[in-house]
Amino acid sequence: MNPLKPRKLLGVVKKLGFHLIHVRGSHYIFKNLKGKRIAIPVHKGKLIGQGLLVKIIKEDLNLSVEEFEKLL
Repeated sequence: MNPLKPRKLLGVVKKLGFHLIHVRGSHYIFKNLKGKRIAIPVHKGKLIGQGLLVKIIKEDLNLSVEEFEKLL
């Protein structure tokens, strides 16, 4: 998985039913209907690195990398 622009990750998170509840600094906090919360760092001009991206995909979104790539 290559580093990704934060806006692309935000798009996938929204497709999965998460809604933005607030922004704290450079972190966008999302929540889904089941109450699960995730934080996405959005730093201007920077990509989300491979390690953090895989962590968000597997642990926070409960997806495989292949499932995530299909949603891009």
